[in-house]
Amino acid sequence: MVFIAFAAVLGLSSALYVKVEPRDEKCFYYDFSANSDIKVSLSVPRGGLLDIRYKIYDPSNALMTEMMHFEGKDTNDKSFRTNALGIYQICLDNTMSRYTPKWVQLDVDGRGTRPDWTTKAEQEAGTNEKDLITKDDLSPVENTLKRIDSNLQNIADLQHTYRWREETNRNTAESTNQRVLWYSLLVCAVAIIMTIGQLVVLKRWFRR
Repeated sequence: MVFIAFAAVLGLSSALYVKVEPRDEKCFYYDFSANSDIKVSLSVPRGGLLDIRYKIYDPSNALMTEMMHFEGKDTNDKSFRTNALGIYQICLDNTMSRYTPKWVQLDVDGRGTRPDWTTKAEQEAGTNEKDLITKDDLSPVENTLKRIDSNLQNIADLQHTYRWREETNRNTAESTNQRVLWYSLLVCAVAIIMTIGQLVVLKRWFRR
């Protein structure tokens, strides 16, 4: 079963927290303009070995990227550059897991995507370098706004990273506490069995 979600990205980021069932794949669709740098933040705080396979398809449904992500071993931030205007698919694949679901945090940052009012034919024909805006064409106010936007985005990225790390560490602590609890119960059970066994043996000795 494939879960479908549509998101139009116009200079915004889209954060999702989804559960991917075993032997299942969930795909999310994003509308990007051509030649845009897209940042994908991926984290697996819960489930099995904390791994997930992710795939990215371009508007022609051609596979752009396919890779396994292992939490704690691989970097959480992935990036790719769009090659055309259209709908891109980002899929989370857990078909390799038979019994274990995975909880995945997916944050697609389209702030690098600039609104593009040209047609698809004009984009495919290419853009004249003389028509591009340079830094010299921007006013000091615009430069300041760009720096503020960049700093705010960095702060938002740090907040996402710290929140994901906090959840991952909390899940690890809860899992450790559960294991300690079961180990303590096992030790208590063994102690009780040994005590009962010793009493039985002592009773037999005294009867003799």
